[in-house]
Amino acid sequence: GTVCDDVRVAMEDPYLRKDAVPGIPQVKTVLVINNFIANTTSFLNLFAQVCESKLSAVSRRLSDVELTLALLEAKLNSVPGLAEVASSEPAAAKPPVEEPLADEPEAPEAPEPEPEAAPEPEEEAPDEGLIPIRTHPDYEAYFRLLKLGVPEPQIRLKMEAEGVDPSAIYDPERLVPRPE
Repeated sequence: GTVCDDVRVAMEDPYLRKDAVPGIPQVKTVLVINNFIANTTSFLNLFAQVCESKLSAVSRRLSDVELTLALLEAKLNSVPGLAEVASSEPAAAKPPVEEPLADEPEAPEAPEPEPEAAPEPEEEAPDEGLIPIRTHPDYEAYFRLLKLGVPEPQIRLKMEAEGVDPSAIYDPERLVPRPE
């Protein structure tokens, strides 16, 4: 009969010559291998697509969390006196303060230099309808965050997330068309 019957007979009879059993036709072998390759390729493509979409979603959520964390840190840092409360330890855990001896003169404490608030020069834009990018309504909020001390990489992440050109943060005086 069939090829399968011949193979079964060849396996059951140890004295049968193996070269007498007809081989599997090449067309069937190629068909089975091609089918296997096609199915495996489509499975791997689908698997890679699902993995990439999930990885992209996780990356997007991680960027959102980093941005939110940076904004919260900036808000906490803007509260006056909060840094002193967070850094102070309970009174029982503090080591005793050593008082200077009467023989030693006290070193005068140098007053801390106050950071100078440099006023921003407001430049008049030429009549060409161009304004500095730092005053453009689409970018003004990001430059304000930069002034508040939000780290620049976090601002760039926020700009990317909102579809705004993050390179604008590097050149605040770049001239752009005035919004209508």
